[in-house]
Amino acid sequence: MLGLGANAQWQDIPLEEFSGVILGIEGKIPVGSSYAYRAKYLFFEEPNSTDTTLAYDFELCYQAERTHFYMSQFGREVIQNADIQVICDTAVKQLVLLRPEETYLHRKTTEDFALLLNSKCKAQKKIFGKNTVYYLTFAEGVRYHGAEMWLTNQGLVSKYILYTANDVLDDSQEIDRIIHPRMEIHFTDYKFGKQAEELQPKGIPSFFSDLKTKTPASKYKDFEIIDLRTEIK
Repeated sequence: MLGLGANAQWQDIPLEEFSGVILGIEGKIPVGSSYAYRAKYLFFEEPNSTDTTLAYDFELCYQAERTHFYMSQFGREVIQNADIQVICDTAVKQLVLLRPEETYLHRKTTEDFALLLNSKCKAQKKIFGKNTVYYLTFAEGVRYHGAEMWLTNQGLVSKYILYTANDVLDDSQEIDRIIHPRMEIHFTDYKFGKQAEELQPKGIPSFFSDLKTKTPASKYKDFEIIDLRTEIK
């Protein structure tokens, strides 16, 4: 909320309306349709800081026609088709093989908002230019104070801002400091249907030259391969 200025006028809304907005966003993607988007994670030291301390790219693509899912986030890539899921973690240099699961493709329902609807959170909204901005104030005692969600006039999320509630000790420098971090996620390049199907996201061959023998691609020859497919029931 700090990003809109102290004089901004907000309208209180019920939590049911806020959760309905999120369901409406997902509803713009027909069941069984392909979709893709990109995002950038930006981290700041203070609520009103303009200089970023960290920045990370995010990419997601789901192609329904070939049941192919790809996501890249914080140095971790997830690839999934109808037969297998592969997680590539560059931080620990691991390639993990898993059975495919519905977690990444799960569409939210009203049941997913049960905790929110029964919480002490408060929701507000404001029309700001061509955007509708929603602000969720979290209950006292949690790590975060609140979150902003900006929607375009097409009803798509353009950015999400998360504010911390408490002092945070930063001991990464020579002198310890107290900071109040803020995280922003800026969403771009939305594509749906045929546009998403025409993209060329990474697939299993990007990581394995031969999946049957679990032979990694040359780029990942030094990665540890962990096969958990037989351990999951």
